[in-house]
Amino acid sequence: LRAKGWAVDEVVAYRTVPISISAAQLAAVAPALAGAAAVVFASPSAVTAYVALGVPVPGVVVCIGPVTAGAAAAAGLDVTVVAREPSVAAVLDALADALAGALADACGDVGSDACGDVVADVGTPGSP
Repeated sequence: LRAKGWAVDEVVAYRTVPISISAAQLAAVAPALAGAAAVVFASPSAVTAYVALGVPVPGVVVCIGPVTAGAAAAAGLDVTVVAREPSVAAVLDALADALAGALADACGDVGSDACGDVVADVGTPGSP
């Protein structure tokens, strides 16, 4: 724009500020992270920060959009699903669908009919 004679005011509208986490803090949350069924990423910087922690990646990886999914794939993560649009509702729908699929796969692996009702209810509005 400047080259065309326009006056340009640069402003910082978004800036990622990394946090540091101590070994003690990581040790405190590591069991919960290790037991997670899914992880949801809403930005490429969140992918970078998570991978830097060096914790296990759950079997279900959900991304808010294609840019974040690209960052996850570039970081070596196997993206399960990308939300249909960058909204909370779409991310939750994608997460519910992915978890239902993972649960159905797990139930099939153990050959249990007991999972049927649970799989049918996952993602159904109003189900517990």
